Amino acid sequence: MIDGRVLPRVKKVAVAHQTLESWFSIVDVRYATLLHAVEGTFEIKLLEGRFCGNITAGINGIQPRIVIYNSKEDGVVSCEGRTDITLRRRVMTLRLDGMLTLGFAVRGLGGAATRKQKVEFTPQHRGEEKKEFSCGTAKLQVKVFWSMLDYRR
Repeated sequence: MIDGRVLPRVKKVAVAHQTLESWFSIVDVRYATLLHAVEGTFEIKLLEGRFCGNITAGINGIQPRIVIYNSKEDGVVSCEGRTDITLRRRVMTLRLDGMLTLGFAVRGLGGAATRKQKVEFTPQHRGEEKKEFSCGTAKLQVKVFWSMLDYRR
């Protein structure tokens, strides 16, 4: 529902675009109407090492990916015990038959090549999923908590 209007329930996902203007700003909003939608709330912890790079979140078939962490702007994270990485966005809504993809790009020290890692999660009606992996000098843990949005199947 946008502006009090019920949007059509179409099976094909189409990203729509709307520009909203106020006295102080102009905001471009992209949105899509989804059937059988689930909400994925994710958290990322640095378990070992140091994280200097970018993290993106996306849904297969929908571009562009969203930058949810950029160490140039958000700061480099070093590990002292378990460290939560503060993300710009922690929630994505996607179709139950879609795929949540988190992309990690870690810059190497002293001009070394950037290491890239992709982690995918298959949506579920509810519950949580956890994956641990290494990327460059960082050991990371990603948790995704699933909740169903559209109860009408």
